[in-house]
Amino acid sequence: MSNLNKIIGNRLKKIRECLDLNISELSNVVEESPDVIEKIEKGEKSCSLELLKKYGECFNVNLNWLIRGVGRMFLDCQSMVAVGNNIVQVKGKNNLIF
Repeated sequence: MSNLNKIIGNRLKKIRECLDLNISELSNVVEESPDVIEKIEKGEKSCSLELLKKYGECFNVNLNWLIRGVGRMFLDCQSMVAVGNNIVQVKGKNNLIF
């Protein structure tokens, strides 16, 4: 397992926790199995480009932050994102309004 896998996995876990989702809920949104997400978050498996794109599209995640650690976690801190059947407003870095 590479150091980059661990870094990306930690950032993906941070996004999930910030959105207050468990792995099962996240897996439904990004259409990936919970086992794969868990392995990626632990750095045991690399994350596909397709899955990275889904995080960007589904949660308005800044891919520059996700891959390089540069900038804010979310592109627009006042944006609305879909989380499952809920619409979530991302407000600031860690505060969400449902």
